[in-house]
Amino acid sequence: GVVGLAYDCETHSLYASSLAGSTGEAEVGRIFRLDLAAGRIASRLEGVDCLGVGVHRGPNGKRLYCGSARGPLVRSWALDASGDAVGDGRLDLSLGQQVSGGRNTVRRIRFTADGRMELRLFEFRYSLHVGGERIEDVLLFAYDPARDRWSFVAVAPPG
Repeated sequence: GVVGLAYDCETHSLYASSLAGSTGEAEVGRIFRLDLAAGRIASRLEGVDCLGVGVHRGPNGKRLYCGSARGPLVRSWALDASGDAVGDGRLDLSLGQQVSGGRNTVRRIRFTADGRMELRLFEFRYSLHVGGERIEDVLLFAYDPARDRWSFVAVAPPG
């Protein structure tokens, strides 16, 4: 099953993350890049348990961002002109200081019109069971192009 989606209009690519086969102990998920013009899977990243995904163009090019299903981390990969991930991924954010309660996995990544990254966090434990009301934290980050990194800005009200 698909748990995260992101669309890149420049390359007509749809990125879909899947946790199929993963457990609390084994990370075997993947992120697929679907070439919508050709109607096929163009590439995939293997061994990545990712909930939220997002694509952002910065001054150093475009990157695919992934909210880890394993904890409060955001990783990313550089994307080439066709939209394929190139090179090794990098750790962009460790959210340990910003998270509260058990809401420590990034369910959604969104980039705002003013260039901020919005992360929606909730509790995920490799189970389809949903217990009660879903509570989320919403964190905002600003990009510093000189240092090529994201910095925490604020906790936003959910909504």
